[in-house]
Amino acid sequence: MARRVPLRRRMGLRSLVSAAIKRRTDNHAQYLDATFTAGWEFLQAGRFADAECAFRVVLETRPDDPVAALYLGIALAEQGRHGEAIAPLRDAAAARPLDAEVHLRLGVSLEALGESFLAMSSLREALTLRPALRAAEALLEELVRSARLAAEETSPARARSPRSAAGRRSHRYTHRTTPALSRELRAGA
Repeated sequence: MARRVPLRRRMGLRSLVSAAIKRRTDNHAQYLDATFTAGWEFLQAGRFADAECAFRVVLETRPDDPVAALYLGIALAEQGRHGEAIAPLRDAAAARPLDAEVHLRLGVSLEALGESFLAMSSLREALTLRPALRAAEALLEELVRSARLAAEETSPARARSPRSAAGRRSHRYTHRTTPALSRELRAGA
């Protein structure tokens, strides 16, 4: 015979169940926070595979966490997996459009994949947000220089030039146009 539990006692059981659920949720939140902290420490220690695992766990439960997405992208990029790093970095950039580091990291990964024009766009955005960001400035200058050289290589006027591609100096020297350097190059030629 089933025993009837008085209404007052049943209400007590409900609050016990809800307290247990809340405790479990709090523990899960604490677990995610601890996992996030561990991922950050792994990232700082250069243990990028461990950091990747930690941030993937956090993103499984909190897929809209832009900081975890950024750190996952950084961990993947540091392992040389730039193709996989693009998606979380783009998610982070969409969620945090005013964060210059997100745009810098995205630009670096895009450049590593050979997406120069997308990388330049991302690096320009990073420099717009934080003009003193030297890493973005240096990489952007290198990409612009490479794009100019590629354009010169493919231009019809350059193809008819009397000097062959092998006879030209390295782009590291030709991109400067100071008179002293020009004299130095002519003297050495």
